[in-house]
Amino acid sequence: ELYSNLSQNYRSVTFADITITSPTFVIDPNISDESGYSYDLGVRGIISDLLSFDINYFGLSYNNRIGLSLKDVTLNNLPVIKTQKGNIGDAFIYGTEILTELKVKNIFSQVNIEAFVNYAFTKSEYLQSESKSIIGNLVEFVPLHNLKTGLSMSYKKVTSGVQLTYLSEQFTDATN
Repeated sequence: ELYSNLSQNYRSVTFADITITSPTFVIDPNISDESGYSYDLGVRGIISDLLSFDINYFGLSYNNRIGLSLKDVTLNNLPVIKTQKGNIGDAFIYGTEILTELKVKNIFSQVNIEAFVNYAFTKSEYLQSESKSIIGNLVEFVPLHNLKTGLSMSYKKVTSGVQLTYLSEQFTDATN
């Protein structure tokens, strides 16, 4: 099965976006809504009830992405660096995600084995910002590698499984 999707995105400023949770944070008084587009193209299928797969390419375009950055502000006539929540700039996130599942049933008399691998390779970058130091930076909370894998075995009504997750490093603010 071949599939594709193109969507226009919109995210309004939420109450959480304009709530200060720490005295080291400030909110940009000009914070505004996000907008953008998302696109994906993929293929998925099943091979003889043994193996299923889904391979997908995706792209997300953000305009006025809301996030955190460091800002020089003046408090009581003193220069201070604060974390500011506001519109960081325009960003593009794209990548590939692969999901495979293997199901082997009734081997060794009522023993079932299932395994899965889900891997995403995701690139991200700020393309435009009022702050020149943010242009070209990675988008926060977007790891380059995201791997989830697992194995489960069952015998009659008893099932046991193990899962593993790996995330590569990521940044928590747009200043990286």
